[in-house]
Amino acid sequence: MDTGLLWFDNSAQPLTDKVAAAAAHYERRFGERPNVCYLHPEMLDKASAKQCALQLRTATHVLQHHLWIGIESRPRVAGPVVNGKSARSRAK
Repeated sequence: MDTGLLWFDNSAQPLTDKVAAAAAHYERRFGERPNVCYLHPEMLDKASAKQCALQLRTATHVLQHHLWIGIESRPRVAGPVVNGKSARSRAK
């Protein structure tokens, strides 16, 4: 993730509401809609994972009641890409 937002919410609201609030704040602040949210494994429940608009991923380094939300980094290719192939792969 290149740009992320760490969101704290220890309320009793459902996880889907917490993620939606964090996503709305991220979008207002950065002007883009986030697509991934990292959270502590103990916060995730299967029902929320199916209902959430973002991809939920667990990470033990994210503390309980925190959401690390942003846009997933895309793989970077060294050099220009032509017809879907990098200069390095065309040279082979």
